[in-house]
Amino acid sequence: MSNVEITALETIRKEIQKLRDKYQTKAEKEREKVNEIFVTIKGEKCYSNDDIFGWYEAGYINSRQYDKYRDKLEAKKKAAEYVDNKTKSEMIVKILSTMSRNLNAEIATIKEEEE
Repeated sequence: MSNVEITALETIRKEIQKLRDKYQTKAEKEREKVNEIFVTIKGEKCYSNDDIFGWYEAGYINSRQYDKYRDKLEAKKKAAEYVDNKTKSEMIVKILSTMSRNLNAEIATIKEEEE
């Protein structure tokens, strides 16, 4: 029975790996797009909240303007499905990687128990 179970788990692991590889490619493309999201302040591109905060700290924009630019940047990132520093596909890759590691551990445990 264990050989059948191991074979089934290994098949699932291979399928998860194929799916993970597919989403990895998609994640790389999404990352390129997200890295190009910016707001323009006085002709300069700002790609992160830190960039915008630098303008505020230097006194070039006031707190209301800082909030406006920050919210605008966040809205653009949200529209690109970029949440918690991850794109949708990056999150899928992370979940599939965890599933694959769990299957590897389960397969190893079953093999140990057989010996």
